Amino acid sequence: MPPSDVYSVSQFVATLNQIIEYGLPFVRIEGEVSGYRVAKGKWVSFRIRDSKNMVECFMGAWQLQFPLEDGMKIVVGGNPRLNGKYGKFSISVQRIKPAGQGTLDRAYHLLHEKLSGEGLFDQDRKQALPQYPERIGVISSSGAAGYGDFKQRLQARWPLAQMMLEDVLVQGENAASEIIAALRELNGAGEVDAIAIVRGGGAKEDLFAFNDESLIREIHGSRIPVVVGVGHKRDETLARLVADVGAVTPTHAAELIVPSAQVVADSLAATRRYVGSVNQKLLQQVSSHLAAVRMTLRQTLRRNHDQLEQLRHHHLGYARRSVQRLDSTLSLHKSIISERSPQRQLSRGFAIVSGSDGHMAHAEQLQADQAVTIRFDDGSRRATVQ
Repeated sequence: MPPSDVYSVSQFVATLNQIIEYGLPFVRIEGEVSGYRVAKGKWVSFRIRDSKNMVECFMGAWQLQFPLEDGMKIVVGGNPRLNGKYGKFSISVQRIKPAGQGTLDRAYHLLHEKLSGEGLFDQDRKQALPQYPERIGVISSSGAAGYGDFKQRLQARWPLAQMMLEDVLVQGENAASEIIAALRELNGAGEVDAIAIVRGGGAKEDLFAFNDESLIREIHGSRIPVVVGVGHKRDETLARLVADVGAVTPTHAAELIVPSAQVVADSLAATRRYVGSVNQKLLQQVSSHLAAVRMTLRQTLRRNHDQLEQLRHHHLGYARRSVQRLDSTLSLHKSIISERSPQRQLSRGFAIVSGSDGHMAHAEQLQADQAVTIRFDDGSRRATVQ
């Protein structure tokens, strides 16, 4: 058995890690980044240092909220641990935030350059807001003055709109993750026509959650149009740039999302007056046109009636003349037929001889002793051919 105050290496590492885990489970350390590198696109390692000492840091690449580079002053939050296998003390980093104005500006610039290169801020990727939204999802802190300004302006402009609040942190280490969760909740529910992310102004450190890379990508991927109204006009955030519509204040965001009820009412009244005026003019034009059409129809009917009368008289005269000519022709034919009829010839002393078959007989057809019938004007007699 080893003495009680003698540890094996593994026992010492385990004991030390237990002490660290019990006494200092989570630390925040401020310093300057050194030796920053990314392995296989998955793992990030760097040292955080001051003028005298440095500490190794490790984290997953997916945990980075903004790009890092050597020389940036940051605050890391994570779990300290001694790695017995490699004999190194390091921090397993969970969160990072910039420290100092220079680092804030540099982090903003690097992330802006990266996302702009991917086209996340392009105008042709942005969605249009509905003209008259009925339900609006609001992501903000219920106690924030910015939310109060937004709510008051929204209700004053368009009382018909219904708000669905997702109450979240709007600054601090957990703000970005809560806003992301709220965005996913509203997109998944599919019950809103537009989403507003709002908060009032503040220092750059207070607004840094709205420059979080994961949040920027979540806003870009929203299938529901997103309006971002964070801070004041001077406070530019990447969340505002990637939003479908960027507002300079929460009040401005409300004005962009909903129309003014008074403006809409005035517009409807003006439209009603315009339509009434147009209808009156159209009625007058139609009445004038109908009067002209009626006059034209009367004149056309009168001309047609006169033409029909002329045609009727013309055809009636032609018909009379045709009947007269026909009567004359018939009378002539009747006279001719009468003159040439067998009865007329008989009255002149002629006779008709017919055979036994009743047909008129010719001399060359007659034979001796043949019986014939002789028809006279006043009767007929039987005879025999000699």
